[in-house]
Formats: sequence, C-alpha cells, structure tokens
Amino acid sequence: MLNFSKDLDFNKIINENELVLFDFGQENCTRCKTLEINIENYLKNNNLLVYYVDVKDNMKLVRSKNIYASPCVLIYYKGEQVYKNLGTFDFNEVINKINELKN
Repeated sequence: MLNFSKDLDFNKIINENELVLFDFGQENCTRCKTLEINIENYLKNNNLLVYYVDVKDNMKLVRSKNIYASPCVLIYYKGEQVYKNLGTFDFNEVINKINELKN
C-alpha cells in the first residue's frame, strides 16, 4: 500500500492506471486500522494498486470527493469512480467489486 501525499496528482493516478483503490482513513480510527489490515492481507496474494490517504493531511482531496466519514474506500476503474463506501462495511464487498472489475 502506498501513501498518498499532497504532492501526488490524483487525476494522473486514476487516468494512468486501470484499477486503483484509495483507502481514506485516520491514524486514531479503529475501523480504519481494521480496514488497513484487511487490505494488507488481501495484497499479500493479489496485485492491486492501493493508496492510503490520511484524511487530516489531504483535506482538499477529501472535500472534493465528498468524504464525510472514515474509513472510506474509493475504487477507480479506467479513470472513473465505480465504487464508494463510507464508514463501517464488510470488506468482502470490496473484494467482490475488485474481482468483478478484474474479470
């Protein structure tokens, strides 16, 4: 998992990569840490470009994507947002969406 910083160009990332997952979270958020662990475990056996976005450090991006809860997962496929989930959810839903897009 890569860390997203203000120096990176969000639009360039989504337009130059077929499939990208963004994990928006906060350091002191238990649900965010659980999601991060799930993503790391998924990445052990699967190839996927994933960026962790610290909400506090990237408020401009957070606001532009209408993110008002964390954790939040955004998935972009061929430059288009195809999935968004705010708050608590089942990680299997994220995996199912990724598998659907990969096939």
